[in-house]
Amino acid sequence: MVVITKNVWEDDDPPTKSEKPTSIIPEPEFFGFQDLTSDYYQVLRAKGRPRICRIIWSVITLGLLILTGFMVYKLVKDFFEYNSFNKIQVKFESSMKLPALTICSTNSINYTALEAQIKDEEPELLNDFNEFLVMSELFKGEDVTDYFNLDDFKELIKYQEGEFAIRQEYGNNVYDMILQWYYLFGGKKVALDDAPKANFTTNTELGQCLNFNDDGKFVQRIRGPRGGFTIDLFAGINNYLLTTRTRGFIVFLRDQNEHILLNQGGYVIQPGTETYMRLDRRTVKRLGKPHGTCQDTQSHLTKAKHSRTVRECVQNNTITTMIETCNCIPWYYASSLYSLNQTDMLDQYVKEIQGRTMTDTPSDVDSRRKRSSGDRLRRAEENPDNGNGNPDGRNEESTDEAEPPTEEEKTIFKTKYNKHVCKFTMETLCNFLLESTLTNTSTSTAATTVCPEPCQFNEWEASLGVTIFPPSERYFKRFIQEEVFYTDSFTYADALANVARIHIYYDELKYTQVEQEKAYEIQNFVAEFGGTVDLFIGFSFFTVFQLLEIAVAVFVFRVIKRKLRRKDSLPAYDGGEKGENVVIYNLPQS
Repeated sequence: MVVITKNVWEDDDPPTKSEKPTSIIPEPEFFGFQDLTSDYYQVLRAKGRPRICRIIWSVITLGLLILTGFMVYKLVKDFFEYNSFNKIQVKFESSMKLPALTICSTNSINYTALEAQIKDEEPELLNDFNEFLVMSELFKGEDVTDYFNLDDFKELIKYQEGEFAIRQEYGNNVYDMILQWYYLFGGKKVALDDAPKANFTTNTELGQCLNFNDDGKFVQRIRGPRGGFTIDLFAGINNYLLTTRTRGFIVFLRDQNEHILLNQGGYVIQPGTETYMRLDRRTVKRLGKPHGTCQDTQSHLTKAKHSRTVRECVQNNTITTMIETCNCIPWYYASSLYSLNQTDMLDQYVKEIQGRTMTDTPSDVDSRRKRSSGDRLRRAEENPDNGNGNPDGRNEESTDEAEPPTEEEKTIFKTKYNKHVCKFTMETLCNFLLESTLTNTSTSTAATTVCPEPCQFNEWEASLGVTIFPPSERYFKRFIQEEVFYTDSFTYADALANVARIHIYYDELKYTQVEQEKAYEIQNFVAEFGGTVDLFIGFSFFTVFQLLEIAVAVFVFRVIKRKLRRKDSLPAYDGGEKGENVVIYNLPQS
């Protein structure tokens, strides 16, 4: 065995060449472990542990390793399950912003105005319209195209084309139902006379509705009804269609950038009542993947950057199914896209409608029946026979050029998309088709598309308190009859049947915050992993560095030893200057 060691000579005479020095080779020293010089460990080194001790320690070590592996597996599994929990806090504020409001009438068409317009000029047309309403009310789920004979309503369909669209000419606008055109907020009167009507109106399934607080300026600082929003509305039940089943208004609470299209999730307000809507706000923050399922999707119905809510997603899926089923675009959806200059989407819908009309009939019988029904209804609306061969109902001999419409007159019914928009008749029949589609099939867009929550949103719920309004005949005469209508012909009974007062407010300036948080962060995993392995096998980061130190020392020692073993012997010491500190030992290789 050949070992090189360094030693400093203490005497002046170095060993001669003939001398063969002998020395005990020092053992490698491992720092950081038990003192190997103790008697116990000297005995263990000399004789080894007893066999029974080796067996016991082997069993203990193996058991601890298995238990440690199992615990580490559980830790890793829990970490990659991405569990979470909801942290709920109630926060009090000195002021709070009210939600945006959309107020709609349950009656979308002003029947009185329609009757006055066509009763004398087109009495047969009015009879067709009334008959269509009656048949719609008596419809009980039969096949739409078999139940409704479209030839019987040919003139009615033709009347709805172009500028004579019923929705445009006779649609109710809730803006016109505000008593004295003002509302109260924080006890102060706010007049609407100076603001354009278009700033407050929006098109929905329920007609032209009223929007408030889209800019978020309704900030309540006083608790209770006096610090909130108050408005008086006139229902006008004498103008209702005979098929209108619910009297009054529907109030939708929404986020500032949310857009209401369908009658989903509103609160019904009955005429003749004073309704107190006490708000509870909840702010929700969700985690995205992998800990949660929230997803921020840009809404295409707003100009601002806004994540689409679940309600908007459901509305979009329902409308998409309606377009697929009926081959026409709902007028309120088309109007919203057109007002937002989303003509590229309208063009895409038109292209899809035209493509479905020209494609072959699908093999599935149920799909073929539904597609055929939608096509038949749409073609009946697009190509009514007007007696002169002109499908749009206008006289070809007339060459007078119409004046360009103003911005207020420029509606979806006066654009190139008009013939692809569902008119009143088609819209009614299409709703029946849509109900049948959603009930009888699970392959529609509305049935197969899952709507994820956005990662951050607000929710409002309202607790309703209702009392009679006007509360008394004396109150009516002093504050309504004299102040609003200025006539004795409008009676207390008329007020009970038509007038509604709505209060929307916070009773307490507080809200609930629901925040989804990670149940298992990376630092928790590291801490629990270290605690587990340290508890069972005494393993820590210091152990890691000690093992590295041992590995490097052993590696270096083996490399040096392997190099020296390649030589049988080394040259003897040939002298040198005094003080040289190298001693060469020539030992047998055994």
